[in-house]
Amino acid sequence: KVGIDLTIADHHEPPADLPESIATLHTTNLAGSGVAFRLAQALLASINKEADEQVFKNLELAAIGTVADMVPLVSENRIIVKNGLSYLSKSKRLGLKSLYEQASLKRDVSTGDIGFIIAPRLNAMGRMGHALDSLRLLLTRKKDRADALTQKLSSINEDRRKATEEALAHAKNKVEKEYNGAKMLVIDHESYQQGVIGLVAGKLVEQFYRPSIVISVGDTISKGSARSISGFHITDAIGKESKLLENFGGHPMAAGFSIQKENINKFREKMISYAEKSLSKKDLIPTLKIDTTLDQNKINGETFSITKEFEPFGIGNPEPTFLTKNFKVMESRTVGKNGKHLKLILSGSDGAIFDAIWFSYKKEIPKEGSIIDTVYNLLEDNWNGRKKIKLKVKDLQTSKV
Repeated sequence: KVGIDLTIADHHEPPADLPESIATLHTTNLAGSGVAFRLAQALLASINKEADEQVFKNLELAAIGTVADMVPLVSENRIIVKNGLSYLSKSKRLGLKSLYEQASLKRDVSTGDIGFIIAPRLNAMGRMGHALDSLRLLLTRKKDRADALTQKLSSINEDRRKATEEALAHAKNKVEKEYNGAKMLVIDHESYQQGVIGLVAGKLVEQFYRPSIVISVGDTISKGSARSISGFHITDAIGKESKLLENFGGHPMAAGFSIQKENINKFREKMISYAEKSLSKKDLIPTLKIDTTLDQNKINGETFSITKEFEPFGIGNPEPTFLTKNFKVMESRTVGKNGKHLKLILSGSDGAIFDAIWFSYKKEIPKEGSIIDTVYNLLEDNWNGRKKIKLKVKDLQTSKV
């Protein structure tokens, strides 16, 4: 409207009508940061700077966005992250170095570090206020400025965590009271902060394995965020009721929208009805894919080294998952805050001892002396310079022998 040339760079499912632009750069195969990286690469090439070191330094930012946006780490996404991680580990950005220091991140950066340490802090400002300070952190060339911004981001991230926990507890209570057997969850409340509703929706999917929509109710316009399960295109589902919405957009597994407060109840009814027709009971049973069985004598550093060749792991390229049968439980106990994790010491048939940890375990604690089959990923514990292979348990059951 004001006569400024517009270039569109995006990776969401495009709406029917796009604004006029001098160029549109779009693909659903990359994260938004991947599209931005490609645009920056082309701009540098246009002035004969395609071989400059800056092109490759940009990969560290593209890698953060690619992991944080939870796109499949295959094809070009994997290439971006694989190369970006090496630049992140030796980053010269004072803001990132300050963030590493504050989080006691002293090893080479992994996808897990991005997902659980780096991205939550950078995202917190956008969720709870304005993302400008996150940008300032990435750009600053002053150490004291970087440290001050890092402290601010960490504090805001703690506020985000508390707001998420409060909203999640409220939402789970509503689900357990009001959604008996429903195939989709559509939860709304005035107390939910807009910045955390996507996180809450994701947590509801993890716990109840249902497509989940969480709405922050406003005085007139309300904001919604959705997360889905495998095989259910949540943006398509929401789009079928676009007449009830102010706007919407997203991917197969995640979406966002705005809605008039007065339309929420009708929208909920339509969404739940659509899910009832589209999802079978089988669709709502989470499945755990096991890549292969692994003999007890193959649980060693050599096997772990082979699995490392498949990194970086993430959405679309998960860690290899193994099944090993007939472990004897030597010790089992809960650890962590509120005893939410399960620590095991397992013995193999040849007497070999393995440490195992099950984060947020979901079953009855196996008794000491029992024989179990275990599904797990391999971990390497590098404590005091001594490397030891551990098991990250994903499921277990009593052996049938």
